Amino acid sequence: MRRSLTALTRLLVAVLAAGCTSTVQGRAVPADTLGPLPPPPVAASALDGLLLGADQINAAMQATDMTVWMAFDSTTEEDVADIDCRAVAMPGEGKVYAGTGWSAIRGRQLNEPGEVAQWDHVAIQVVVAFRSARLATEFFTASTDSWRRCANRRFFDPKENQPDLAWSVGSVATTQGALTTSKTQEPGPDWFCQRAMMVANNVIADVETCSGDKTDRAAPQIAHQIVAKIPTR
Repeated sequence: MRRSLTALTRLLVAVLAAGCTSTVQGRAVPADTLGPLPPPPVAASALDGLLLGADQINAAMQATDMTVWMAFDSTTEEDVADIDCRAVAMPGEGKVYAGTGWSAIRGRQLNEPGEVAQWDHVAIQVVVAFRSARLATEFFTASTDSWRRCANRRFFDPKENQPDLAWSVGSVATTQGALTTSKTQEPGPDWFCQRAMMVANNVIADVETCSGDKTDRAAPQIAHQIVAKIPTR
């Protein structure tokens, strides 16, 4: 008798469940498990707005008279023969960015007025847009590897009708998202430069600062301020 009641109970549950079922028109849509959509890539027309103004550069470098000496929208060209040190030699170097998927570049050099010998500070800030965030991230990863291959070494920067400039490169580190290193001009340690690179969305921020102050840490500060302007969500 108990077995019959159990079977009857199961039958009633099945009938009740069937009676509560309804059919809805439409197509099943999977739940969103990927989170928010990524931001659109930064357009070439927006790159100029990412670069810092003279007042911000002066503040970062503890200077007062730096102004824009040169603005450019193409890659820079250095004839450094050492492939491993080309990326450290200059921001936005053409041979370094060739074939990486970049689509637009904007840059500015700021320094004091007068001839080169009168400059106490120099800042070069470059922003490079890539076709996608993935390509920009891949470039940053490749740059990390190439900078490390140049760490604690010397390279020579040839100059037309002048002796080659010799540079001594320091160690390479990645701190708070900023890839950094330094280079000191030889034979005397009177001109010290710092390099910094960061990536956000589809943009690379590529920065160099130079002065006679070996404690200068303006390059990563400038890079951080640039990427803070880039939408990432």
